[in-house]
Amino acid sequence: MVTPEVVKLMLVYGADPNAGCREMDPLIVARIGKHTEIVKLLKQAGAKE
Repeated sequence: MVTPEVVKLMLVYGADPNAGCREMDPLIVARIGKHTEIVKLLKQAGAKE
């Protein structure tokens, strides 16, 4: 499982918060898994709704 700390580190090193396939981008996956802290981090990094 990916933790918020891992997501923070990936974003610091330039990970695209919108990378993924059309149906399952990182924001959708985080929401499905009810990972509210990761949703917040992705949105702060510019993830598109």
